[in-house]
Amino acid sequence: MYKSLKGKTNSYIFYILRLFVVLFHFYKASILFKTIAKKRKIGMLSSLKNKLPDLVLGFLFFAIISQRPEPYFSFVMWIFLLFLIYDVYRCHKLGKPYVPNLKEIRVIIGGMAIFYGALILDSLLIGDMGAVRKAIDYMCYTGPFFMVWWIRSKYTSDEGAAWGIATGILASCVLGIWHLHIHLRPIVDRLYGSYFHPNVFATALTTTSPMTAYFSVRSKKGAPKALLALCTVVQIIALYFTYSRGGYLSFIAGFPLAVFIVVMTARTKIASRVKKGLIGFIILALILGGGALYIRQDSLSASQKLGGERIQMRTASMEMWKEHKFLGVGLDNWQENYYGKYKPARITEFDNKQPHNMTIYFLATSGLLGFLGYYAFLCSVFYSVITIGRRGNPLLYIAVLCVLLAFYIHGWLDQTIITKGLSRIYFAVLGYYMAVMADLPEKIKNRIRSEKDESL
Repeated sequence: MYKSLKGKTNSYIFYILRLFVVLFHFYKASILFKTIAKKRKIGMLSSLKNKLPDLVLGFLFFAIISQRPEPYFSFVMWIFLLFLIYDVYRCHKLGKPYVPNLKEIRVIIGGMAIFYGALILDSLLIGDMGAVRKAIDYMCYTGPFFMVWWIRSKYTSDEGAAWGIATGILASCVLGIWHLHIHLRPIVDRLYGSYFHPNVFATALTTTSPMTAYFSVRSKKGAPKALLALCTVVQIIALYFTYSRGGYLSFIAGFPLAVFIVVMTARTKIASRVKKGLIGFIILALILGGGALYIRQDSLSASQKLGGERIQMRTASMEMWKEHKFLGVGLDNWQENYYGKYKPARITEFDNKQPHNMTIYFLATSGLLGFLGYYAFLCSVFYSVITIGRRGNPLLYIAVLCVLLAFYIHGWLDQTIITKGLSRIYFAVLGYYMAVMADLPEKIKNRIRSEKDESL
């Protein structure tokens, strides 16, 4: 009865939400059609063709973030495949290149190859096929990067991205509030969203809120600007009710650090009013995040304030690494080793599958080989983001650095890149950023070339 009620509740809510999103996108498409049809006297088919990339990219972001409809990633794959067929046909008909320019993402692709190649090689050297399968699974989480990058590189579909992210995270918040109301989750006083744990939902919020804030600032129309700003406020409130200390810390540290990096590296001049606004937001983030963290810490017992059994997990993980320095114990064997040979005394949690720290996880499970691969990938991401960001839109540069830094910081306190839902959001946002920043106006490109010539 309980499972039946839960399944029906989720189905009804998300059928309604999906209907709302579809109707919204068709409403926007119909407005666009009417405007263009009056001015240029073109038909409905041409209007829908122009809006198709927005609709597809919006659906991809909505499905990846809300994790609905189930099985959501199968829907994403099929929608993208159909769009890819259409895109190849269109390029063939117009005589345009089939594949977007790979120049700006070559370093990131190289970082991915090193990281996931190291994990697969490590698993093969250990001789553990379960670890090989897990490494391949982790590699497949990068799929949204290429999907979003492909669409945005060829089409200006920023409106679709904005509303896909906003509706996706709002749908997750609505479901979380409903579950909280009818007590469908194990921890009845924390917000789960559409995710399996409040801490995971907190990471999803810190990964998407900088983007909705950016789209709100970027929007020139009053109503969309207000709606996107409201969405950002809802995300911050939802973050508080996850009661995730990792989420609070990544929120506090990620934004100021991102602003500092942008101010130090950006070639584009940042207006004084924007700088004042950023300082105000930093102060607000420190006050809100610091206050939430203090309240949460004050409500916990002495052992919980130190992270519960996370210290024991990390100590045991380091023992695993010391005995298996180069290859680790295997990606699929951390739980078995933790509750077996390296089991700490007097533990009460018996369902942990990782040490709540990504750096230590890769050290323990894949040794120095996986650890070096992980940091080679991170270096490739930050190098590419900073290199391309310093010459483009500083606000998007700040927003995506907030996402990357919050994700990395939270990875020191919990699971991030090995979690399917979170990893897909991370790579989708990264793919969008790399495509947008590569699409620079010619005058900016010329200015950069002239600056380089002058420096020589």
